[in-house]
Amino acid sequence: MWEYTNVVMNFLWGNAPGTLTDEWQSVFDVIIAGSCKPGFFVNNRLQLYRVMEEGGHAGDSNGGHTARTALSVVEGLQDMCFEEVLKDGKIFQGGNWDNLHMMLDVKSGSEILYVGDHMYSDVIRSKRDLGWRTMMVIPELLHEIDRMESPLAQREYKAIRELYYQRASQEDHINELAVKLAYMEDEGIEEVEEGATQEDYKDALEMVNEQLAGTRTELRDRVKAYHEMYHPIWGQLFKTGLQNSIFASHVEKYACLYTSHASNFRFVSPTCNFRCMADLLPHDGLRRAVPNPLSRDKGDVKADNSI
Repeated sequence: MWEYTNVVMNFLWGNAPGTLTDEWQSVFDVIIAGSCKPGFFVNNRLQLYRVMEEGGHAGDSNGGHTARTALSVVEGLQDMCFEEVLKDGKIFQGGNWDNLHMMLDVKSGSEILYVGDHMYSDVIRSKRDLGWRTMMVIPELLHEIDRMESPLAQREYKAIRELYYQRASQEDHINELAVKLAYMEDEGIEEVEEGATQEDYKDALEMVNEQLAGTRTELRDRVKAYHEMYHPIWGQLFKTGLQNSIFASHVEKYACLYTSHASNFRFVSPTCNFRCMADLLPHDGLRRAVPNPLSRDKGDVKADNSI
């Protein structure tokens, strides 16, 4: 497994095919190949091996060629500190999360940011079982954003939102008419003060129901066409209709961050703090629309120490 990892990393480092060096290893404190995820995250009994050259030295690459390597069992980990483990080399195979915590000298899972591209074997396991900070790599995100920002998609989305509100208004109107009609039937009222009879309410109810059916059909067709802008079969990755998809809900729940490429980290400082967005429930929207006359918060009132 180490031989494969070494070839791939040299390619990513920019070396010519067939040229293998150990330069890429300088950016890592610990290197673990063949970690057997997701077992790595859940089984702290998995054995850790050190990658050794046949001559007994820690595995590395020299002169453009890879020396033949062997695996050596790392014994007595529970009695060693991280300096003792790493003094004979930093390249390993197998092991488990407990070994990694010890070698990195971390006391809590929240000290680790784990970057992965698989929801179940990478992000969910490391977040739920170990409490690691997680970043999900989603290459399709670039395509989603490109489509979302296109003028055609924005016009279509605006039309969908207008139909969405129109449907809600018609449903509210139907509810209002149905309640009034039921009240008139229960009370035996044939005509209200406005001059409308039960038959008038029934006709109005039938008309609005027909309008609602037309709105629903148009909305369904527009949403389908909108999703086909992203993918002709699967549609939008993060949405099902107008709601978050199961994939999107997993990203929201288990990924602290998500991006299209791990290399996007180069655009931010290592000391950058990432803040989550505020969670809102449906009633939270009322705070901006309807002020509460009984609220003790009367606007910008300067705080003082008086009672």
